[in-house]
Amino acid sequence: MKWDSLYFAGVGTYLPPPADAGQAVADGLYPPTEFRTTAMLSALQEEKLEAVDMAVASAGQALERAAADPADILLLLHSSLGQWSTGQDVLTPASYIQRRTLGGRAPSMYVNSASNGGMASVELAADWLAVRAPRGQVLITSASRFAPPFDRWRTDTGLIYGDGAASVVLSGTGGFARILATRSDSASELEPIYRAAGGADDDTLDMAARKRDFVGQRGPAEVLETLQATVGRNVRGVLEEADTGMDQVARFVLPNVGRPLIRLHYGVPLRIGLDRTLWSWGRTVGHIGSSDQFAGLAHLVERREVAPGDRVVLLGLGAGFNLTSAVVEIVDLPDWAAAPGSGSTDETE
Repeated sequence: MKWDSLYFAGVGTYLPPPADAGQAVADGLYPPTEFRTTAMLSALQEEKLEAVDMAVASAGQALERAAADPADILLLLHSSLGQWSTGQDVLTPASYIQRRTLGGRAPSMYVNSASNGGMASVELAADWLAVRAPRGQVLITSASRFAPPFDRWRTDTGLIYGDGAASVVLSGTGGFARILATRSDSASELEPIYRAAGGADDDTLDMAARKRDFVGQRGPAEVLETLQATVGRNVRGVLEEADTGMDQVARFVLPNVGRPLIRLHYGVPLRIGLDRTLWSWGRTVGHIGSSDQFAGLAHLVERREVAPGDRVVLLGLGAGFNLTSAVVEIVDLPDWAAAPGSGSTDETE
């Protein structure tokens, strides 16, 4: 869908310190073969806050950066890659976040699209604004914390999971980045990959075993071809909607996964190298569930790794399999962006 007046007015994050992957190998937490294969260096690890409280923190920063009055927010959408908790039981996370950030009587809803929840929320919010309030604002929050029975190092294969939160304010009137187009697709034939991923004797999750079983039954070539075709169709479709060529895209903000997955799932179908992605950053934070794309956008702007006029593709992919992409054009670098070059890295391998 092409959008004429839709913007990211603010973006905020809560990103805790990283836990070193090499140390996790030494401690027997992370299989050494996975460490060597994925080439991921660390994953963010929160020791205190629950996912919803991290979402509250990131939402506060997004609202502040957008100079948004909480009373003017017309809708709140929240997503998370599972409600893994260390004790706090929040049955209605969107309502909890609303009470802590906005108050009022605007609707608040939970978007259950796994790792694609944040990006799916963008398209849902865009449709909602177009129909109900073209000049309104929507707050989108996302957060995950991977506590037992989820093991960030062993539950899955090909990636490690990081804790954190990221939020955005969507506006119909203006912002630091304009959303030119969005698109959602699915590959429902891959849905069983993560279903019934579970339950060993100690009640830990085992997504890796479920994935191996499904790929073994269908064949790796069929699974990979389906995924690559869906990714290619989605991104090329949204670029066409945005009147943007592949060579006009400055950066691709993709799920933070290990090097083989980012190359096979995204690099091959899109014909892009790691240098056009945020791999050098993603390998240090891990897969933050539905927060990867918002946190990645914040990283690009905060580090001034993009400039006004640059176009960026945000792509989310979640178990199910569903994916949503957006073409974003940077309008300006706001005051909260850091000095040029601060903390950036050119590492691509």
